[in-house]
Amino acid sequence: MQLDLPPEPVTTLLSHRRAPIVIGNLVPHPQLDHSVLQRLDILVVNQHEAAAILRNTTDDPVMAAVALRRLGPRAVIVTAGQHGAAYAHPDGVGTAPAPTVQAVDTTGAGDAFLGSLALDLARDIPLPDAITTAVRTGSHTVQHIGAHTPTDTT
Repeated sequence: MQLDLPPEPVTTLLSHRRAPIVIGNLVPHPQLDHSVLQRLDILVVNQHEAAAILRNTTDDPVMAAVALRRLGPRAVIVTAGQHGAAYAHPDGVGTAPAPTVQAVDTTGAGDAFLGSLALDLARDIPLPDAITTAVRTGSHTVQHIGAHTPTDTT
């Protein structure tokens, strides 16, 4: 769910929840009541978005994930670009380092991360493993121009 939408549709959708897992992404709309975050299973943000929600800055994505989790989501993932991602969930905290790659274009990296994460969670993959795969998927995406992965044409 895109949390940067106006508050009314976000609140309405969450109050009529039908999905087994609800993943919220992006900085919430400035007028969105932070109590909405309590209805999320997983909040996924990058470090800049985390800082905007928390109204402070931190260079430590683990600390940001822990602080964001206190706002109500069952789990929080803070992506940190070339450093991978950090997460906090009921079983603790952790990190998923990114492989070293040559970044060409970051367009679509977050979408690839979220798509991979949602797919693995739908397959009942444990959250830490799903995050690791999502980090790898995002890292693969940045090695190409544009928001796609080139296909082999040979």
